[in-house]
Amino acid sequence: MNRTELKELQGMVEYPSVTILLPTHRTVPDNRQDPIRMKNLLKQAVDKLSQEFTKREYQPLVDRLDNVTASIDYAHALDGLAVLANSHFSKLYYLPFPVKERVVIDRTFATRDLVSAFNRSPQYWLIALSDKSTRLFRGVRDYLAEVAEGGFPAVFQGPGGTEPLPIDYGIDRSSYLDERHKLFFREVSKTFKKLAGPEPYPLVLAGVERHIAYYNEVANHAIPIAGTLTGNHDHTPLRELSRLAGPIIERCLTKVRSQKLSELESAVSLDKYSSGIDGCWRAAHEGRISTLLVEEDYMYPAELDRERNQLKPVSDSTLPGVMDDAVDELIETVIAKGGEVHFMGKGLLSIHNHIAAIMRY
Repeated sequence: MNRTELKELQGMVEYPSVTILLPTHRTVPDNRQDPIRMKNLLKQAVDKLSQEFTKREYQPLVDRLDNVTASIDYAHALDGLAVLANSHFSKLYYLPFPVKERVVIDRTFATRDLVSAFNRSPQYWLIALSDKSTRLFRGVRDYLAEVAEGGFPAVFQGPGGTEPLPIDYGIDRSSYLDERHKLFFREVSKTFKKLAGPEPYPLVLAGVERHIAYYNEVANHAIPIAGTLTGNHDHTPLRELSRLAGPIIERCLTKVRSQKLSELESAVSLDKYSSGIDGCWRAAHEGRISTLLVEEDYMYPAELDRERNQLKPVSDSTLPGVMDDAVDELIETVIAKGGEVHFMGKGLLSIHNHIAAIMRY
């Protein structure tokens, strides 16, 4: 699941739309209870539907839910499941982050939990360079999934790749192959830039040293390269790639957090900053935030005075009209207006009431 998919799900409006969220387990014996818990959630969904609709009206939707949940592979589940269905759409998502167990029936899918977990999960890209098949992966936490779209995997076509090198004694075969590789990896970087779009997560390069050198020489994107995994990774299992990339991403995130805290200090000295949820909320909706910094565990249930665009804190996030977490709404606004969001460790923003912004003006 990526940000584009989340936006598409948020745009689907139809009543009833059913969302079932279940935290799952990756290993036995914990995952043996997951099918039973999903069955109980399905029963909850049917009970809720039966309170508003006749069986004839809700049965087609229940059939959709049954078909989707029957396809769940619990043995290879991750940290969460999301089952979404309405009369025209149904889909199952395996999530590399935990979600709160719940059943929601509304006009739209309950994407807030998904948005929250997605926004707060460290993400990165990994390109496995190869003169056979160069592959792209999206990493979320300790989970890695191959991206098979938008030109990936990319195959090294022509002489030196899918075809033999030309037999011509007037050609320096080594130099010729070098240039062919550079052309190929230049196209790979262009393809990656287009596919990555507005999500400039850190990038890990995996491959033999000469391929990494070629890529670094010809890459034409501004996405930061967090580090490299040297060696042939054509057949490295995903779990192993993820394990190897983990320390690289953690070092990168630590470095970025330190840099952003320094930038915040500079912004404070120039009076180009905002502290606290209220000031950041107003600045975000005015499009003034270039970078938002948030402590990882900071949440803020609130009511919104739409006329004044002001937040009022509440103690019970389940009350009607209450935002479960205004921080997530704020994050989405900042991102939609072209800003960056970075998460800090607990206590690092205590003098700013756990949230702060670097202003554009």
